[in-house]
Amino acid sequence: AISVGQYVRSLWEKETLPVKRVARLDFERIRQIRDATSAHLILHGSTYVSKDDLTKSTEYGISEIKAATEYGFIWATEVRKTLDNDPELMFPIDIQKPALAKVKEAMIDYMRIFKSSGKA
Repeated sequence: AISVGQYVRSLWEKETLPVKRVARLDFERIRQIRDATSAHLILHGSTYVSKDDLTKSTEYGISEIKAATEYGFIWATEVRKTLDNDPELMFPIDIQKPALAKVKEAMIDYMRIFKSSGKA
């Protein structure tokens, strides 16, 4: 794994959405790595990277991102809201449905950033 300016959150930090930190990617370093290898370049720790920088990263050679932390933030936030609004809910599908819809929206957004919509 390489570091190009991204920040991977510690699980013990009590971060909430929207994320306030912003990572600055080193695009020149990404380009140099892309030029030096034919390996598939994956960006881990993209939660703190702006959408504009994620889009730009694709132009410099990043072909995949890992966004599990952001999806986890979204899911947990929505589950908490759902239970706060209706604490009597008990079936997992009723509790998770709004959260899964929000995660799906985020995934679709990332697919647009990476111009991968309709390519599956």
